[in-house]
Amino acid sequence: MIVALNEEQMGALNGSGSKCGKMVRVQYGGKSVDLKIVDTCPSQYCDSGALDLSQAAFKELAGGLSKGVLALKWEFI
Repeated sequence: MIVALNEEQMGALNGSGSKCGKMVRVQYGGKSVDLKIVDTCPSQYCDSGALDLSQAAFKELAGGLSKGVLALKWEFI
């Protein structure tokens, strides 16, 4: 399962500070998943601190796609 990290925290995709390829642990509703960062979520869609989950990751945490936006807790691992 994969995730896009907000633009502010991501760093340049090709730069030494990039988080591309790093892992995050995301928690919601008593569930937890580990996700690989593979892309940047542009600032017009994701505020600082936000993640854009793949559908598979979203379904795993929310139990479906109907909720839209989740108040997640997450950390780099």
